[in-house]
Amino acid sequence: TVDALAKLAGCSREHLRRLCLSQLGRPPQQQLAWVRLRHAAHLLGTSGEKIETIARQCGYSSAFALSNAFMRSMNCRPSDLRQRLSLRAT
Repeated sequence: TVDALAKLAGCSREHLRRLCLSQLGRPPQQQLAWVRLRHAAHLLGTSGEKIETIARQCGYSSAFALSNAFMRSMNCRPSDLRQRLSLRAT
């Protein structure tokens, strides 16, 4: 949560929001989602783990939740990205 992130950063929720907006161009929740999706994309391309396992490692409740987040942000499913990345590696 944003409150947990602010506590880890040692600042208020509002200060964290201002910092994220000024330094990253997005609010903390969007930044966290972006980091989680980038990590999931990395794992999809570099590990043979099941998508369900990757989803849980990246903080999603299920492969379905990860797939929905991918569709919203990347306009593809995790399995599509994995296939594209594996084709690129060969």
